[in-house]
Amino acid sequence: MRGNKAVAANKTTAAEIRSGLGLSSTTASWREMADILKPYFWPKTVFDRVLAFSCFSLLGGSKVCNLLAPLYFGYATDRLLSGEFPVRELLLFGGLRFGVSLLDEGQRLVYLRVKEVAYREIAVRTFSHLLSLSHSYHASRKLGIVLRASDRGNSSASTIVDMLFLRLVPTILEMFATSIVFGVTYGSPSAAGVLILSFLVYFASTVYLTGFRTRIRAQQNVADNDAAQIATDTLGGIETVKAWSSESREMQKYSQAISAQQALNRSSQSALVTLNLTQQFIMRGAVVAVLLVSAIDYLNGRSSVGDFAAIQVYTVQLFQPLMWLGSLYTLISSAGSDMRNLADLLKEPATVRDAVDATPLVLLPTPHASQVTPPPSSRPPRIEFRGVSFSYGEVEDALLAQNSAVKKASSAASAQPSKTTSFASALGGGAHRRYLNLPEEGGTTTSASVTTGSVGIGATAGLDATTTEAPPSKAPPRKILKNVSFSVKAGDSVAIVGTTGSGKSTLSRLLMRLCDPTEGTVFIDGQDVSRVTQSSLRGSVVGYVPQDIALFNETLRENIAYSRMGGAPVAEEDVNRAMNASQLGAFVASLPAGLDTRVGERGLKLSGGERQRVAIARALLADPPILILDEATSALDSLTESLVQKAVRGVGGRTSFVIAHRLSTIRDAHCILVLEEGEIVERGSHEELLSLGEEGKYYRLWNQQQREELDAPEEVHVLVKE
Repeated sequence: MRGNKAVAANKTTAAEIRSGLGLSSTTASWREMADILKPYFWPKTVFDRVLAFSCFSLLGGSKVCNLLAPLYFGYATDRLLSGEFPVRELLLFGGLRFGVSLLDEGQRLVYLRVKEVAYREIAVRTFSHLLSLSHSYHASRKLGIVLRASDRGNSSASTIVDMLFLRLVPTILEMFATSIVFGVTYGSPSAAGVLILSFLVYFASTVYLTGFRTRIRAQQNVADNDAAQIATDTLGGIETVKAWSSESREMQKYSQAISAQQALNRSSQSALVTLNLTQQFIMRGAVVAVLLVSAIDYLNGRSSVGDFAAIQVYTVQLFQPLMWLGSLYTLISSAGSDMRNLADLLKEPATVRDAVDATPLVLLPTPHASQVTPPPSSRPPRIEFRGVSFSYGEVEDALLAQNSAVKKASSAASAQPSKTTSFASALGGGAHRRYLNLPEEGGTTTSASVTTGSVGIGATAGLDATTTEAPPSKAPPRKILKNVSFSVKAGDSVAIVGTTGSGKSTLSRLLMRLCDPTEGTVFIDGQDVSRVTQSSLRGSVVGYVPQDIALFNETLRENIAYSRMGGAPVAEEDVNRAMNASQLGAFVASLPAGLDTRVGERGLKLSGGERQRVAIARALLADPPILILDEATSALDSLTESLVQKAVRGVGGRTSFVIAHRLSTIRDAHCILVLEEGEIVERGSHEELLSLGEEGKYYRLWNQQQREELDAPEEVHVLVKE
């Protein structure tokens, strides 16, 4: 399919290009594009601003020298015809010519520094903006195309300044200045008129023919993007490609994409040849026409031989840079399109951003259920989801709903709820207990004696069963979560189970605020996560171990230490402690380079289980008060999984949020939420949910997995030593 897409690239419109880049339908304004070019004209530092001013001053000086030089050549010719030796005129002519070269080279040298500073500023700004965009944006875009659009946009800004402001615009100004010299100094308005008319015809034909080539160029960009995307997808999924022996199929798709790109390149080159021949015809005709007018003026006694010679020099030196106007205009047109895409990319809103009045998240001194209050550095927080719904798309509506939820939460802050819920933590080190219907005084949760309540579908078992009625609104597309409410007491754990697509991972992303809920609010220690700074939430308070592990092409040590905020130095003993707790010690000891072993692109040199253990070690090293485990041990064998879980349980003072498909891994969790189609259909402890019998979904899932484990053959472990 990807190969067919590349073959059909010649049918792709400009709108489809923008759609493939994930850009909005509205184009960037000239002011937004000018904002990208600003670092080239007005850099941040005073020194660089002086350099930018010097660059354009040197350019102006060069054009003045170029405009004066032919005058002295004409004077020298007239003095020579009168029998005088024109030493002064020839020296001035040569000096001005050398001045042109000297100032041009100085301008290029100064501009090199200006270009480097501006390019770095634009590139860092673009990369920073991409980092600020939400998780949903990156999940719905093709990474290869976005990165190429970013690179092209950065380069296009330099091209625009170089080709437009340093070459084309000065040449146009020089043409008008030359026309004034023709009309005023040499008294030949006819020659000035011919010069201007020739330039207008030249420019119009260039624009028309370049427009035709630009349409081909747009199709060529699409084909180029498709070929790059095929290569990115194939090499990114190299393990799958090799597993199914699909190398030849992928090579065929890539070959088809390259062939489509080359066919469009041939069409583009043919159009360029036509453009160049047309330009040459107009330029040569213009030179002849100007010289004919000047010759007529000389024969009529209105000018001298020196004037004729000077006009000839003016015309040749003016049209010499115009010889590459076609290619220059093509580059400017292409760069303008790329820069417009970059401007639109920078205009993409960061849907998840810190509020204007956002404050750092501060953990409250909440008493723990089964131990003395931990020290502030490890104090576990309380979590609450209140009437949370989430839908992909309709970002603006989601933001409005979020602001409404914040106002409701603020107005109700002084009210005392009659009941709250909590449950003891198995992963936090506490004994397995049930706390039902615990009172909440002044927003502070306190321990209570064990009580027994009803357990069932929709009933409360260590969770707040109160639901907030969602306000009536237009149903957004693809609703993932529907009015979800629950709370987790400080230091306790909650497990989320359910079928694929039920919204389990979305809950973890909302807790980390990788996305904002469409409706409702998420609280940590009574603080709305949308009202706290993201830097104080992620990493320092909330740690995350995903199923799909993201490792960098660095050493094992650097990947494990990545969780330390700000890249602070990490003690070797801390890394070893986290490594051993995640059962990586024996594996690292078997490697010749130990912790200095590089893991490869995306960690592909490691197995799935090894990557998961690196991610677990990363989280244990950070030791966050809240730990999210999203299928964190799914790729581990039973023995290693048991040891890792024991290590995680051995660290107290933590609120745990566990997502699992394998139910045996969460049977010790104090409370389990069963999700189905974005709603909580069951809640309770493992024993309580099993007591529902055949009526309960968890009961059926548990029995099904138990039968599968009994029927499964004995595990076979294959050790491969690289």
